[in-house]
Amino acid sequence: MSRTIRIWMSRVFAVGLIMMAFHSVVLPTAPPVSSFTHSSSRLTAASSTPASVRPRLVIPRPTNATLCLAQVLYFEAATEPMEGMEAVAATVFNRVGVPGYAPSICGVVYQPYQYSWTSSVPNWRRRPPSMFFDLAKTFLQERVMLEETYPVTHFHRADIDPSWSQSLEYVTTIGQHKFYRGL
Repeated sequence: MSRTIRIWMSRVFAVGLIMMAFHSVVLPTAPPVSSFTHSSSRLTAASSTPASVRPRLVIPRPTNATLCLAQVLYFEAATEPMEGMEAVAATVFNRVGVPGYAPSICGVVYQPYQYSWTSSVPNWRRRPPSMFFDLAKTFLQERVMLEETYPVTHFHRADIDPSWSQSLEYVTTIGQHKFYRGL
């Protein structure tokens, strides 16, 4: 067998493995890859329902405040100094119950278009390292102090300038983030 054919076959094999892994993660409830299934000692055709019509796996959003806060700290401020992590937590606390925002920590975190990492459903399942759970528990105990120390409701990376920031009052820059409060 020539070297070109072997390389081509190995690429086809690799793509097939990737496709199988993708389908097992994204569509775990999908029917088997085979077009036939064994049923009652006879072969029958598998469902002809197109993949786009099949019901999708529904992953519920977390409802535990400690987990939600740990996720925000991990996804938004993992590389920030402690002061930056405190300010990120304060943005969540300062939104809870305010008109236009949800009445709970998880509600605020998973409110559409607030934290970009929540738009990727697999992130909902990700558990941050235990250090972030410990920080989240501490911040929940110090919630009132953090709300007073950091009167902020929004933040973004310092290297971008989103249009919504013009309608808010700039408060400070900590680490790689600029923080604002609503007017």
